Amino acid sequence: GWHAASGEYLTQADVEAVVHSYDLSNIPLEGIWIDLAYMAENMDFKVNTTSFPTLKNMTLDLQAAGQRVVVMVDSGLRSADPQNSYYSQAV
Repeated sequence: GWHAASGEYLTQADVEAVVHSYDLSNIPLEGIWIDLAYMAENMDFKVNTTSFPTLKNMTLDLQAAGQRVVVMVDSGLRSADPQNSYYSQAV
């Protein structure tokens, strides 16, 4: 099915508006891809809860509607955060 993706989805509201627009236009949407804006300080596995306050709930709602959410993951781990357990494990 059709997936939508853009680096311009900077907030959860942006994503929800795009999904709603597809629905209003009766265009089938199987999945939505979210670029790195959902990440807190560009750190893997950490969500920016200011821009994406209820990412989990939004994902569950879309899944219940038969749609998928795909979040992009940056391949790097931030070394500037000494408390980052993923970085520590990798070292």
